[in-house]
Amino acid sequence: MKSHDIKKGIKVLGIDDGPFDIRKSKYVRIVGTVFRGNFYMEAVMSSFIECDGMDATDKIITMIQNSHHIRQLKCIFIDGVTMGGFNPVDINRIYDETHIPVISLTRESPDFVSIKNALVKHFDDWEERWNILNNRNLYTMNNGGVDICFLTAGVVEKDARDMIKYATHRGGLPEALRISHIIGAGIEKGESGGRA
Repeated sequence: MKSHDIKKGIKVLGIDDGPFDIRKSKYVRIVGTVFRGNFYMEAVMSSFIECDGMDATDKIITMIQNSHHIRQLKCIFIDGVTMGGFNPVDINRIYDETHIPVISLTRESPDFVSIKNALVKHFDDWEERWNILNNRNLYTMNNGGVDICFLTAGVVEKDARDMIKYATHRGGLPEALRISHIIGAGIEKGESGGRA
């Protein structure tokens, strides 16, 4: 994806996990919304991943590959570096298997030192999880007055910045990601609240 490929109405996908109880939940719902740019939602998709599992990447890839929209998608936005607790998301593998650029975004810079310490403390396979999370370059930008951090796979930094701006309606996050958050929270809690 290059900046000159960003045309009005191209399709993007935003994926976020829904709320869950870390002490009780065995599975966590993930929600994806397909948007034309930042203004028109075309589809909703969902799946389940294991809380603190290792299947988030596989489930995301399957969800995308089974979508009728896969050939039109120009970018995949993912909320954060893990889902469902410490279930790591391998954005490089998602790009390799779907051939769609991937951008992982957060409002706050991931505290990789704390993440590593938590992985070492709680998981026997912490090295495998850490290797997925640690192999990335972290960028920052101000998007609509909001500071965000992002990681990329299959797209250079400048083009990723342009795509983030293009896909954002208001606030700091792309609309597809914001709406996925709202839908996930609404399904699990009965009503959404708070910011994405």
